[in-house]
Amino acid sequence: MNKHLVSVILTAQLLLSACQQPADQRSTPTRNQVTQTNTRVALTNTRVVPTNTHVVPTNTHIAPTNTRVARTQLWYLDRIHAPELQEQGMSPVRVAIIDTGIDTTHPDLAHQIINTINIFGTSTMTDIQGHGTHTAGIIAAKPNPQTQTRGICPTCQIIAIKAINDDGYGSDVTVAQGIDDAITAGAKVINLSIGSVNDAPVIKAAIERALAADINVVAAAGNNDKSPGKVVFPAAYPGVISVTAIDKNNAIAPFAQNNPGIDIVAPGIEILSTSPFGNGYSIEQGTSTAAPQVTATVALIRALRPDFSAQQTQELLLAHTMDLGDPGYDTTFGHGLLHVDNVIKAAQQPDVLQRGQIRGRIISADTLSITLEINQQPLPIDPNNQFMYTNLTAGRHTLDIMYANQRIPVTFDVSGIGLFVTDINIWVRNGTITPEVREQLP
Repeated sequence: MNKHLVSVILTAQLLLSACQQPADQRSTPTRNQVTQTNTRVALTNTRVVPTNTHVVPTNTHIAPTNTRVARTQLWYLDRIHAPELQEQGMSPVRVAIIDTGIDTTHPDLAHQIINTINIFGTSTMTDIQGHGTHTAGIIAAKPNPQTQTRGICPTCQIIAIKAINDDGYGSDVTVAQGIDDAITAGAKVINLSIGSVNDAPVIKAAIERALAADINVVAAAGNNDKSPGKVVFPAAYPGVISVTAIDKNNAIAPFAQNNPGIDIVAPGIEILSTSPFGNGYSIEQGTSTAAPQVTATVALIRALRPDFSAQQTQELLLAHTMDLGDPGYDTTFGHGLLHVDNVIKAAQQPDVLQRGQIRGRIISADTLSITLEINQQPLPIDPNNQFMYTNLTAGRHTLDIMYANQRIPVTFDVSGIGLFVTDINIWVRNGTITPEVREQLP
């Protein structure tokens, strides 16, 4: 089996150098006794706020100070319009963070963690790299009145899965095992702020199992120092929500991918979150910090609407972004900038699952003799030989095409969210009806 390299996607802000483990230290074999082929995590520097001392990784948590964080240091929460939410009216949602471990003693995270899994076969979840702890705080940290820091999803229950070792190394084997463990543990959302330039079939298969289990999978698109001009895996796999990073000017961050394959963007510069080092908080940057913002928002949808499928959740998320760049979808910003408040308001609308629509046209020299029915109800055709029907509920529908003595049924499925419009062209050639059914953005 190929053991492709997997690394954490994080470019840390250069201010204070973080001490790292010696390069010759390696992890113990996995539970399957597969020796890892490793690559170095891209965490060479970190900034702890506020501090005047050198940052040293430690297993002993240092309590946060009483110093309040300036509101400007939480700029990303304002940019994505993330309100401070109460837990009332939302269901608990399990979110798996497959990463470097999590500081389970951090007071902002301790009560959010419901399960810990170490792929390397030991009981400790020590986060020497700090990456997993930072990611977890963005998603689910409890509001801290002293520092004003908070996570986006207050009802998220964290499943901490350590699949990247203390040196910042992992492999397709450990990540795939982490995904399978997330499925078993009942996750509804999986965050993968990790990536590799190599296509790993074992990870792809594990993601397919997660998608089949109705789990949303969110991944960082990668930093271009690792894979210039190409979305990394697993973000590049079908069905995964691929996230890249913007800066404070709503431009793609200098280190971030911006090319076909991007689904959505979120802030990735100077992101303040929880840390196992210093006084308990650090500022980092990278597509790793953008992805958990999307993960948390996906979890919010599933907390507000447990009746939504993973596919409906994804479509709602992408349908309510703030458009950047060219109108509509583009290959630089995907569907646009994450907008948490828009997503929440849409999810709370009782009729949100009644917004699917079809549209199409008849391509024929003889259109007068064609009639249409949608779910056995007449469907008008306008003078331009076009038709449209809106407010379709989620599920399977039938468009009947009548021409001469023919009745051609066309069945199609809609999620009901309304991001994708079912587009149907009806070709009439020499008395033969040929419907062409496809989906496209509105």
